[in-house]
Amino acid sequence: CSPGTYSATSGASDASVCLPCRAGTYNALEGRTALSACRACNPGSYSAGGVAECSFCEPGTQQASASASGCNPCSDGSHGSYCPEGSRFPVLCPGGTYSSAAANVQASDCTDCPQGSYCPPGSTNSTPCQEGTFSSTTRSISCSLCAAGTYQPASGQSGCIACGPGYYCPSGGTAAVPCPAGTFSSTPGLQSASDCSPCPKGSACEMGVSAPSPCRKGEFANVTGLPVCFECAPGTFQDGAGESACKSCAAGAYCVRAAFAELPCPAGTYATAPGLRSAAECNACDAGSWCPPGATAPTPCAPGTFASAQGVSACTACTAGSFQDASGQTSCKACSPGSYCPQAASGELPCPEGTYSNTPSLSGVVQCTACPFGSFCPAGATVATPCAPGTYINNTSAAVCTKCAAGTFEGHTGNPTDSCTYCTYGKYASSIGAIACTDCAAGFYAASTGAVACAACPPGQFAPKAGA
Repeated sequence: CSPGTYSATSGASDASVCLPCRAGTYNALEGRTALSACRACNPGSYSAGGVAECSFCEPGTQQASASASGCNPCSDGSHGSYCPEGSRFPVLCPGGTYSSAAANVQASDCTDCPQGSYCPPGSTNSTPCQEGTFSSTTRSISCSLCAAGTYQPASGQSGCIACGPGYYCPSGGTAAVPCPAGTFSSTPGLQSASDCSPCPKGSACEMGVSAPSPCRKGEFANVTGLPVCFECAPGTFQDGAGESACKSCAAGAYCVRAAFAELPCPAGTYATAPGLRSAAECNACDAGSWCPPGATAPTPCAPGTFASAQGVSACTACTAGSFQDASGQTSCKACSPGSYCPQAASGELPCPEGTYSNTPSLSGVVQCTACPFGSFCPAGATVATPCAPGTYINNTSAAVCTKCAAGTFEGHTGNPTDSCTYCTYGKYASSIGAIACTDCAAGFYAASTGAVACAACPPGQFAPKAGA
């Protein structure tokens, strides 16, 4: 019998008695007499039966068992692999490559893993790098963690993103982490929270900022590392930005919480002390004084004005007919007789010469009364004074009486005449202001009226008695 066959029959006359070796076996020798002479095919080979030697599995197939009558596809789809001729098992695609094909023959049939992915040995597909990792080259077996100072929020990436200002990124980060509240960063690529800088005095830093925010007016930051600025306390203020302290409210003003300016005490009030917190702490202006907005002390009412109550913003002018000659007063005085007082008078004005007034509270000069005939009225007169004997007045509104001229006389008080009486014959008045004429002495005479002196009787004549 030929190789690949056997026969146990004796006395055979032809090869028809030779039986083929079963599938999966072979016989390389002639004249074999038993089935046991057929040997099993080794793994990686096969036979259909009746052969002298087994055939290697064709490239792209494999057989892990002995005595196989055929070979299997190289891959069942669970691994990326290839099978050269005579393969007992699939050979895994090398790390950094992949394949989903079932009949790969050699390693070059596996596909290179692209950037942004990785391929362990035997991969059927490339696996995208997870968030926080990357692959910058082809044929990567594994992905690399993003370095500290970078991050990657997406999968399947070939590189990482630099951490921006205001953030930090630990190794393998999938997102930039904001600098904690109270810190900031103006530079990119920070690796940890400790790389963030504390917010300086006079400013505040919210989470994830690249620069400090100066404190607004009415706020302050007296320490570093604040997430928010403090409000100025009542009684203080700050009119500038980026400050580390507040200012005390000055006298005459008050400051509410978070004030960016001093508020003046309202009109009618004042404050001598600094640091007031509300308008209610301002003092009411004293009676007899007034207070403009922001006053630090009451201002006494000027002469001619007054303030009868507390808390006034302006003094009241004295009404006509009254006056006030002192400052800081709560009322006005009635104008005295003999004077008049216009509105806001700081003193009494006397009725002019030639007038008088015997009533109080006159408001104007027109209310003073003209002096009558026979009387005189000096400035500020309260009554008309009759002219004394020896004087006269020839008009109304006179300030003084006129003395009788020499040669005249007036013997009455307040005589309402416009001149004095001439001395009669035989009488004379040698000086002004005479209240009566004097008789000429015996031996003298006055031959006309209004004589200022008597003449001696001429020779040959005489005057036996006075008054001739």
